[in-house]
Amino acid sequence: MNTMISFTTIRSALVLPLALISWGCAPHSIVVHPDQQDAIRVSGQGEVYAAPDLARVRLGVEERAVSAEDAMSRANARMTQITQALQAKGVAGRDLQTTELSMYFERTQDNPQPVYSPRSTKDLGGDATATAPSPQASPEGYYVVRNTLIVSVRKLDQLGTTIGAAMAAGANHLHGLELSLEDPSTLRDEARKKAVAQAVSKAQLLAKEAKVELGPVLSINEAQGGEAVPMMAGTRMKAMADASVPVESGELSLTQQVEVVFAIKH
Repeated sequence: MNTMISFTTIRSALVLPLALISWGCAPHSIVVHPDQQDAIRVSGQGEVYAAPDLARVRLGVEERAVSAEDAMSRANARMTQITQALQAKGVAGRDLQTTELSMYFERTQDNPQPVYSPRSTKDLGGDATATAPSPQASPEGYYVVRNTLIVSVRKLDQLGTTIGAAMAAGANHLHGLELSLEDPSTLRDEARKKAVAQAVSKAQLLAKEAKVELGPVLSINEAQGGEAVPMMAGTRMKAMADASVPVESGELSLTQQVEVVFAIKH
């Protein structure tokens, strides 16, 4: 289908859309406004890849006991062992951050097992020094304490053994693994360059097909984004107490998007 654009009636109230082949899903158009400078509006996207250099692991402990003091004491002792094991693996104190410390009461359900306490057997005709279990009322519930750490691991070749050491030291919760870049600014700038280059290429093609001459840039807008996203990252754990947890770091993808408006020369 042939599309014709006439600029002879530029002062009249005229808006002419130009239907062209769409490259990807990015919006682009040529718009003629009677009260504005004629322009070509295009968008560009740049994507770059890099290997991660920082891992953040959320892990911790959960302890429960009939008394709040006992539950907290057990959780504290276990967490102390975990932090000592992590520091022995070379994790610095600045890379250990408590992100959750909570305690709540959980009621017992579904006919729990009875709790037994020692009782003298004298009344049963036995040796007065011997003891026998005596059923006690089951507790109404337990106090549950959770303590969670965010561990930053900067040597990814030691990530598996670091997680394994924490698990062996008593961590019984693993909430997730995030792979990222400590300083993504250089990578983000490369993505911006690619996004602008793609926008310029689109504008040049549109202007050529529309038989117009491309003018200077009127505006550039950058879309929100630019976060590094894992492309091929994951964990495979054989057992929580393994000395090393197999981890594949893969690579990260970072995307930037821009919208550029070019003037049309007359």
